[in-house]
Amino acid sequence: MQSFIIVGKDSQERNKKWLELCEEYKIGEFDKEILESEGQIGIEEVRNLQKKVFLAPRGKTKGVVFKNAHTLTIAAQNALLKLLEEPPQNTILVLEVSSKDLLLPTILSRCTILVIQDKRALEKGSTTVLNLNSAKRMELAESVSKTREEALSFLEKEILGLRSELLQKHTSELAKVVKEFQKTHTVISSTNTNVRLVVENLLLNL
Repeated sequence: MQSFIIVGKDSQERNKKWLELCEEYKIGEFDKEILESEGQIGIEEVRNLQKKVFLAPRGKTKGVVFKNAHTLTIAAQNALLKLLEEPPQNTILVLEVSSKDLLLPTILSRCTILVIQDKRALEKGSTTVLNLNSAKRMELAESVSKTREEALSFLEKEILGLRSELLQKHTSELAKVVKEFQKTHTVISSTNTNVRLVVENLLLNL
């Protein structure tokens, strides 16, 4: 069968996509296995689930979904690699996550990635940010940089909006802004840098 990653900001939209996959693969209610946790999903939970995955479904196909897959620990993600690469013939595996950057590259390479576009961000665009004065940009940087996840979410929404504008305007200046947002997203997602300082530097130098 196949392994999927559903990427989207809205948990309800991710769940809707998961249900659509279940319908596509004709997975009944009794063959849906859901793993979620208010805290982290550790290696023991993954190992326990692996035992259930190889049990035959009541119907033709079984669906296993990891809600909020970013809560999987590194050890848990590593424990999933072989299963994601070679899922049982009668099973689809699904990871739900707000950003694919929250998962290991080795996880990403083993799955089909289904991205749910943020419609609100596409409609909004990003001219509001570009039109802010320095003081307002500083305030914005503070409000969106309380956590690394919030900063990444803000940057992703702005990148979507900027790309939408770029398709309409095709200006070199706007293309440069898109690249700066993308660079900042990469820095924050891949290093232990001071998130607020990096976002402030981006916004003040637009």
